[in-house]
Amino acid sequence: MTSPESSAWDSYLTTGDDGRPMLRNTIGAVNDYHLWVLEFREVMARTQEIRSGAAPIARTGDLAQWRAIHAHQFGNIYEWAGRLRTTRMSKDGAGFAAPGELEPYLSENIPTAAGMPWRRMGRDEFVEAVAWSFSALNAAHPFREGNGRSLRVFLDQLSEHARWRIDYSQVSDREGAERWDAACHATRARWPEINPAPLEELFDRIVGITDVPAVQQTGVMPPAQRRLLGLTNIRPAEPSHEVPGSAPMSETYEVPLDRDTDPDMF
Repeated sequence: MTSPESSAWDSYLTTGDDGRPMLRNTIGAVNDYHLWVLEFREVMARTQEIRSGAAPIARTGDLAQWRAIHAHQFGNIYEWAGRLRTTRMSKDGAGFAAPGELEPYLSENIPTAAGMPWRRMGRDEFVEAVAWSFSALNAAHPFREGNGRSLRVFLDQLSEHARWRIDYSQVSDREGAERWDAACHATRARWPEINPAPLEELFDRIVGITDVPAVQQTGVMPPAQRRLLGLTNIRPAEPSHEVPGSAPMSETYEVPLDRDTDPDMF
């Protein structure tokens, strides 16, 4: 007999033309690799719209703001974009908040992150605040997919008046991505206890000063992001090809597919 949890997990999935499970989507992807390519392009373009101000997100400083970001990034891909997940998720043996815990947990922790004195912070204070905020909010993982990508934009908006910026491009190569993933995992290894120290060490390497607050940079596309956006014009390989190092589709509903392991440059 199928359990309610298993049914909830399976409701997100379908079978690709290669016979393997994949996320249901509205972008026309026919297998998981095809979805991986189309999702990358789409989210990259939609994120740039948010960054440039072409898709304004109301700065409500709450869960609604994060949901609006996610909905814009993934709305052309998944019907559930911007909606809280309905099934449990875990990764590398460490769980995230259960569906019933998401709203109360985030209602407590998002205002704490939003209410920090970002504008007045020195660098050490900023690194500490960013590490705590990312650790606490990432532990929720409120969406079925796209948590890391949407959280990076959300956290940048919460701290947009700070004198400091987070340069995710420094952890965008293979080695950097592995360090990032290990640090994120370490922060929640004893969930529900959160330990931001591993991310604090990593953020200390990638936080630098910015002469112009992020809120005043609308319409400006960094060179690295411009190069990435150019990839949207490259024809993808055939969907049947393997993607070296890509996240495999889970064979059980208990361990999710999560494409947010490798930080992008947004």
